[in-house]
Amino acid sequence: MAEKSKGNDNSKAKAEYESPAGYRSIKDNWYRTLIEHLPQKIFLKDQNSVYISCNENLARAFNIKVADIAGKTDYEFFSQEMADKYRDDDKRIINSGMAEEIEENYMRDGQVFYVHTIKTPVKEPDGKVVGIVGIFWDITADRMAQRELEEHRQNLEYLIKERTNELQESNKKLEHEVEERRRAQELFMSLFSSAPSGIYIAKNRKFVFCNPEFTRITGYSMDELQVIDSIDLAYPEDRELVRYNAVRMLKGERNNPYEFRYVTKSGEIKWAMDMNVAIVYRGSRAMLGHLVDINDRKRAEEAVRLSEEKYRNILARMNDSYFEVNLTGNFTFVNDATCHNLGYTREELIGKNFKLIVTEDTWKLVFEAYHNVYLTGQPNNGFSFPIIRKDGSVGFTESSISLLENERGEAIGFRSVGRDVTERKKLETKLEEMATHDALTGLPSRTLLNDRLNVAIHQAKRKSRTIAVMMLDLDKFKSVNDTLGHSVGDELLKAVGGRLTKVTRKTDTVARFGGDEFMILLSEITGMDEAAEIAQRILCSFQEPFLLEGNELQITTSIGIALYPDDGSDINTLVKYSDAAMYTVKASGRGNYSFYTSK
Repeated sequence: MAEKSKGNDNSKAKAEYESPAGYRSIKDNWYRTLIEHLPQKIFLKDQNSVYISCNENLARAFNIKVADIAGKTDYEFFSQEMADKYRDDDKRIINSGMAEEIEENYMRDGQVFYVHTIKTPVKEPDGKVVGIVGIFWDITADRMAQRELEEHRQNLEYLIKERTNELQESNKKLEHEVEERRRAQELFMSLFSSAPSGIYIAKNRKFVFCNPEFTRITGYSMDELQVIDSIDLAYPEDRELVRYNAVRMLKGERNNPYEFRYVTKSGEIKWAMDMNVAIVYRGSRAMLGHLVDINDRKRAEEAVRLSEEKYRNILARMNDSYFEVNLTGNFTFVNDATCHNLGYTREELIGKNFKLIVTEDTWKLVFEAYHNVYLTGQPNNGFSFPIIRKDGSVGFTESSISLLENERGEAIGFRSVGRDVTERKKLETKLEEMATHDALTGLPSRTLLNDRLNVAIHQAKRKSRTIAVMMLDLDKFKSVNDTLGHSVGDELLKAVGGRLTKVTRKTDTVARFGGDEFMILLSEITGMDEAAEIAQRILCSFQEPFLLEGNELQITTSIGIALYPDDGSDINTLVKYSDAAMYTVKASGRGNYSFYTSK
């Protein structure tokens, strides 16, 4: 009897399951559970574009509850312009009775976002359109990846970054009315058939449901998939990774999708991104999966990686110095030439500030140059400045500076290409020194003296000041050359130059005029008395003998002085009159000074 009772119970359960209402209830629950685990946003509108229902993902995006969506329109969630567009789209689909697939973009917080939308008319059995069901998802990451790839191909210097939208899951109940269940069944089947990503359900590692996109991605038919162990689709080396991540997602320990390689029916190895969630399917636990083909993106990433690696290798091995700094001036990349020029290793430079290699005064010039590039966006070519090497030596570099930008065109730092011009700078300095200074004594030459005298005359004229020009000649210098040789004579000229520089003021200019003649420019003196005081100080300094190559030389000098503006107002006149005054001293006994007089 017990066995008979048990058989009756089974028959009753079977009858309930096979009844239209029981079968429909199970399918409704299955479809409802399946749709609520989809990461896309789904809604249902009537023929007047009024919302009837939506899934949890859309309700969360609108910041409302699912139950509160009914009766609302797009004008309550979007701008007037966007709501008008959505209403026109709905009318067009209702009137045509045809589904539409739309890709569009919108701005939010200053950033462009892209979405892919599918709207399908909901029809009565007689074909009458009574509403619209829609599904849309964010494809911003794909569009951004395409843009980044193009930028990397053009510039070979930008790193690819893309964003992956986190797939959200939730369980909510749909409306229980019979009419809505029937519509939901039609909606879900339409969604699964047209979804652009692979959706599947697996139980005990066997596929029990797959949508058309999943079969297209894998290359297997549904019948073939039902006899395949689900883990066998993964590339052998990635199977343990897939198993580990799938278990973590089913336990709720991982929320973000994971990537792995899979093998198609034809044997091709491709990349996919998967997300799994535990569900109840036909009374027992199962796994709902959402598989996205990311093979194109992976190929793009690999192309960018290879391009950047090639680009970095070229930069690292080029003879010219190349480095990158962030907006605060810290080194983020340096090539071998930069390390060689500065004497630092790459590890010693990365993360250090640019101030490490320049003086405080030079840093102000460097900061101004870089800041100007940041403000204008225009590169600075041929910027030359001194650097301090690790060993403390000073060098010179000439470089170009340009902005370093991310994929959104935002400035994130600077790049610089330069070369060591230390030897060229030394040569320029030497040539400049030779042009403006006496080769023997190192004193300013007649050319530099004339320049300074010209400036002094203009300043004295503007300020109503007095200046003096002194012409000095070494008395009996020829006898030194004749008796002791020209080498001693040269040493004497250098010693005289040093002594004259020591006894005059820092604002004065001591120059070698030629032969044994020297000229001194006294700028901004109070008058004749101050000039006489300085002349007397010079004469006193010559009372001390010069010790040269073992010889003690006692020599005197004759000094002629001309004043501006009393004696003349131009260079030639002042030089001429100071020379005349000097010869007056020589004629009257040497070893003294005299002011120019017209008498």
